[in-house]
Amino acid sequence: MIGLPLALLAALAAGKPAPPPMPSLAVIAGVRIAIGGDGVVITEDVTFDRGSWSSGDLDFYVAFGAPGLPRAFDARVIAVPEGAFSAPLDATGEVVVSERATHKPDGALPLLGSVHMAGEVVRAREPALRRAFAFSGRITLRVRSLVAMPVADAAGTREVLVRLGTSGSEPLALQAVEVVAADPSIRLESASASLAGEGADPHPVLVSAPPGTRREGAALSPVLITRGAGDDLSVRWIAR
Repeated sequence: MIGLPLALLAALAAGKPAPPPMPSLAVIAGVRIAIGGDGVVITEDVTFDRGSWSSGDLDFYVAFGAPGLPRAFDARVIAVPEGAFSAPLDATGEVVVSERATHKPDGALPLLGSVHMAGEVVRAREPALRRAFAFSGRITLRVRSLVAMPVADAAGTREVLVRLGTSGSEPLALQAVEVVAADPSIRLESASASLAGEGADPHPVLVSAPPGTRREGAALSPVLITRGAGDDLSVRWIAR
């Protein structure tokens, strides 16, 4: 048994099946907040390289953000074009089955948020993974949640909390944050973001938003901000 990975040795010793191989270089390529008339769609694109994966299904655990449980949830596996970093926004990919859980079950790979929070088990089946990886060896797992419109504070500011992820004990890199108005009747006045968590970096996170939207000064690109493994992302806006 010399040379077997430690995780596999531990699984064998405990009489449990070996954990599935995790695709490598997972990155949160983008977080997109789309504001509608009565709800908000939160989209997270997590991009993977094939890594050591060669076969088998992969179950990922995605914890819910805030406010409250989503009204709807879906996930898709999308092939990344050759030479691109992540899947295009208009790519549809293949729908992935998911099911609600009170916490991460055994055998699921933690992806977004705490394993102790309620969320969804996203079950990516081998045939869909093979088809997606065949294009460039890179895929995007796109998860979308429709949540109720958050209650505005006295200044008219609304906020959602987006769960971020880790690989082992290391936080996944966050590449970009975007806030848009999904309804043409909505005018976005301001948009801002920051990390949320005990001891989180206080610097404002750079947000992409439509022209004319007020944003915080001195905001830093997400890749330049030091993030702890337990940090979430707070995104705030004022819209009329």
